[in-house]
Amino acid sequence: MSDPPASQFIYDALRKVAVARGTDAAGQAWTLEFHARHDDDSMTVVVREPGGQERALTLTDDDFVFGDGRVTLRPLPETILTMPPLYMKKLRGFTRGNIPTPDIPGPSLP
Repeated sequence: MSDPPASQFIYDALRKVAVARGTDAAGQAWTLEFHARHDDDSMTVVVREPGGQERALTLTDDDFVFGDGRVTLRPLPETILTMPPLYMKKLRGFTRGNIPTPDIPGPSLP
């Protein structure tokens, strides 16, 4: 089995976990795993650093800072993931509870 791409955003249906992978300025891979969404719309997120250290955090949409093809976490400012625009848009929509936003176009329903 091959290694997953350095940057991606997928939903792992077997584990019921959303997974975002991105690289930092040094090209090292960081992983965010979204394990649960709570009634107050906060999320349990496991941050996996390049060295393998893991931290479990409870985050809200406001804890994610998007811009210039990268995302940063307010509680862990050293966490900076660079991702292609498609994956960045998917991640942004997911953190917002899959609510469409004007800057993320999608098809209209009939």
